Amino acid sequence: MSWLELTGIEKSFKDIAVLKDISLQASEGEFVVLLGPSGCGKSTLLRIIAGLEPQTQGTVSIGGRVVDHLSPRDRDIAMVFQQYALYPHLTVRENLAFGLTMRKEAPSVIKKRIQEAADLLEIHDLLDRRPKELSGGQRQRVAMGRAIVRKPKLFLFDEPLSNLDARLRTSLRVELKKLHQRLKTTMIYVTHDQVEAMTLGEKIMILHEGKVQQIGTARQIYDLPENPFVAGFMGNPPMNLFQGSLGVSNGLTQFYSGDMVIPLPCVTMASDANAYLGVRPEDILLKPSPAPAITLSGTIEVVENLGADVLLYVTVVDQRVIVRMPPTISKTPGEAVAMHIPESCLHVFVNEHRLKWKSGMNEG
Repeated sequence: MSWLELTGIEKSFKDIAVLKDISLQASEGEFVVLLGPSGCGKSTLLRIIAGLEPQTQGTVSIGGRVVDHLSPRDRDIAMVFQQYALYPHLTVRENLAFGLTMRKEAPSVIKKRIQEAADLLEIHDLLDRRPKELSGGQRQRVAMGRAIVRKPKLFLFDEPLSNLDARLRTSLRVELKKLHQRLKTTMIYVTHDQVEAMTLGEKIMILHEGKVQQIGTARQIYDLPENPFVAGFMGNPPMNLFQGSLGVSNGLTQFYSGDMVIPLPCVTMASDANAYLGVRPEDILLKPSPAPAITLSGTIEVVENLGADVLLYVTVVDQRVIVRMPPTISKTPGEAVAMHIPESCLHVFVNEHRLKWKSGMNEG
């Protein structure tokens, strides 16, 4: 049985549909990430799970029972928001205890739970400080601690790291991962940051314009995106995506995009089909491939040295191709380059859906 189950969730504000037929199953103890660009409906969905926003249609079940009729406090959940929402006049200890005090928990229980949260989050030395004396990262730890002391059935996180600088986000991602491993409680995490999603999520649901685009593990979604949106959204730098059409010439399928023509011997497709062709920057080789491959020739326009690797921006006819390569390979702007793309690394999308064929990772 799924610990959290969403069935046919829809939400409209007047005549505007912001969520369309959303269904999701999360197992007990699973870390699920809701990922998508701003305005895709992910925070609205989180608020529906919490009971802060009623859905137009569909049901929410937690722990095997439908909770649509329950108020937020009766759903046994805890939320951590982007804004820390700590009481400025209370110490950290008092902030942690506040919710438990309001629920009239025994002082001994409150003391024990504060101690447990302080152990988990390593905030013992902060307990007698006030929020204004804390850094952003410390405040977010306290906000998480305030959720932990309640021992809820379900944790909901609404972009909790987005106000932090890049280095601190990386540090707290690790802490969140460790926290989940120790608590083993179901967590639903909203973010627009694909790095957070891929490093934290055991399951990722990608949303766009209120619709589910794909659900799977980070590896599944990255390797086998189901449509051009997912392909272009996951990855930094993003997948090279070319919009065009498939046609057949002399019995061979070819992809046409502007003045660029790419033969696709691995694909059998009817003529005049609208299509996208994609390839990850790291899958492009600068030397011949032992496996079946296509070859493109172009001119390097820009070289970006990122330290651990180098990005080449290559112009092929009227298209730009990004190539990721190791820093040991030296290339300069203006240099001609031949790029070899193994057929197994190609992504072909027809009518917004992945086209499958018997070739390596694209096997249907």
